[in-house]
Amino acid sequence: MTSETSLTQSFPEIPKILIPTHWTYEPIDENEFFLRQGDIIMLPDKDSTEKFFGEKHIFAQPIYSAFIVTTQDCDLVIRPEGHWDADYINLAGIVPISSVLSDLLDFSGNKILPYVYTKKTKEHAKSLLKRIFNQNAWKIGLFYIHPDDAIKIGEPSVALLRVTSTLHLTKNTYEKLQKFRVGRLSGIFRAKLGWTVGNLYSRVGTPDWGDINAEDKEITKTEIDKLLSSEEYVWVDKQNIDAARKAGVELDQIEKENIESTISQYKPLSYHLQVSNRVASLIKKYFPSIEVEDVDNFKKILYADPTFKAIRKKG
Repeated sequence: MTSETSLTQSFPEIPKILIPTHWTYEPIDENEFFLRQGDIIMLPDKDSTEKFFGEKHIFAQPIYSAFIVTTQDCDLVIRPEGHWDADYINLAGIVPISSVLSDLLDFSGNKILPYVYTKKTKEHAKSLLKRIFNQNAWKIGLFYIHPDDAIKIGEPSVALLRVTSTLHLTKNTYEKLQKFRVGRLSGIFRAKLGWTVGNLYSRVGTPDWGDINAEDKEITKTEIDKLLSSEEYVWVDKQNIDAARKAGVELDQIEKENIESTISQYKPLSYHLQVSNRVASLIKKYFPSIEVEDVDNFKKILYADPTFKAIRKKG
């Protein structure tokens, strides 16, 4: 591969590949030239990204922190005569989960306002994030990329396997991708990536978090809680939202920071309290001779009565 003039000199240098610390990655020999499926590519700055993909390309947007090779190994290996089989190579964009989480939550159907969702959605979000971390979100085209200092991924991220770019695999392109490669998935995860991309019928199993390292299970919970506890999101009770809307409150006119305190004023009474109030109201109406104080005391007794609560629970 020496007959063609290299253009890589026009790109800034990036540090040499370090040895990754997480088990979802494997080290790459600095002298290894071959590209492989699951190689992670990171261009050093905005100008380099625009030069490589084009200024108007979707991958030139700052949301994309890196890219992952999705083309099969067999099409990328360099043959003895110095050629490879693939005329084109496919890359998928990698983005922080935090940058796309709101879009994923919007599909739940429980969006109230931008970044405001029902509390039920939070449980849905926890389940979704667990599937993402355990590489089981393939149906929506997401592949989890774990943070690792060596590959310069600083926060939990995903490869958007439905957001891809196909590049003509010239000598210069091959050299540039090799030069800007910062990491590689380990064998089993490359297999899972290949299966996901190829939409095969057989399922490749990968270890769940905690199967290899028990501490990872707690790390996963911490990362999920961190993502969902961000000040960016507000989780509210649907019954309060419904009551506020029924009262004529224009929710889209309320600042996100004030939505919870505003709608809490319209929180409906519990079923148990509504029944107690109704019973007291009927007593006052049909037995006016009974002292109001006695009726109010009876309401309190009824509300606190465990048998009454048990009947409510069964009902």
